[in-house]
Amino acid sequence: MLDCEDPPLDICLVIDQTQSVGVENYKTMLKAVINFVGFFNVGIKDTRIAIVSFASDAKKRIGFSDSAYQSLEKLTEYLTSMFNDTLGRPTRTDRALEKAIQVLKEGDANHQGVLMVLTDGKTNPKSRDLGEVMKELSVSAIGIHRIAVGVGRRRLNITQLKQIAGEHNDDGVILMENFEDLHHKIRKLREVTCSINGGFSEWSSWSECSASCGGGVHGRERTCTSPPPRHAGKDCKGESFETRTCNNEECAEPGGYTDWSAWGECSVTCGGGFQSRKRSCTNPPASHGGLNCKAQKLGPAEEERACNNKQDCSECDQT
Repeated sequence: MLDCEDPPLDICLVIDQTQSVGVENYKTMLKAVINFVGFFNVGIKDTRIAIVSFASDAKKRIGFSDSAYQSLEKLTEYLTSMFNDTLGRPTRTDRALEKAIQVLKEGDANHQGVLMVLTDGKTNPKSRDLGEVMKELSVSAIGIHRIAVGVGRRRLNITQLKQIAGEHNDDGVILMENFEDLHHKIRKLREVTCSINGGFSEWSSWSECSASCGGGVHGRERTCTSPPPRHAGKDCKGESFETRTCNNEECAEPGGYTDWSAWGECSVTCGGGFQSRKRSCTNPPASHGGLNCKAQKLGPAEEERACNNKQDCSECDQT
């Protein structure tokens, strides 16, 4: 087992089978693929190879669980038989990626997944946006190492190749001058396959806000595990933790009573009367939807008591 195959790899190769490639170039590409898989210890319990070809539609040629082809001998025989393929059009890279995502879902969770797309041109204008398609890969097959190989610069769309390889994965975009160049530089593809740059996981959910109102902060995090860097691969670029403000609306302020005023003058000088005192719900006043004092059942805003009730008024008249 090679040093980069611990754990083993699940490599899904997506091969452009369109007429723009040309019959002889298609054969040259297949020869390069045969040389490429020869670098690995292929076996049903070791590194496994899946093959998807595409033109106007995409077809799974070999799946990871197809044990009959998970040996270098049988895999080479099958790839050689593809020399007789009929080339088609148009180029629907979106359908190829959709099919590859289905295949990668079948991968072993204990294997490092690898997606390698080999193409000579941009996808048809009627295709789905490749970035949107690749988002499905991020959700369904976390930690897949993605490589986009563009051959012949005339028809290539670099933006689409970057969408396939993924954000912050410039090393995952490989450009070849022509198919002979691909054939002669196949060892470079093996090195790129083994040297896996780190990729961020999806962001976690935002944490609980530090305050329920009046302005607080919360955070979220992601880890460099999708995939983790391996075999001299680069660490993730970017922040692994971020914060933002939350619950910035003003807090509801309930009202509160002032102190009681002094008792007022008694209503009579003799014979029993009443006096009152007051307080107001302004300490503080209710604001921003807060409850007033009455709603909080804090007691009355005014109260009375008896006064001058010890002296009979007739006694006052006699004096």
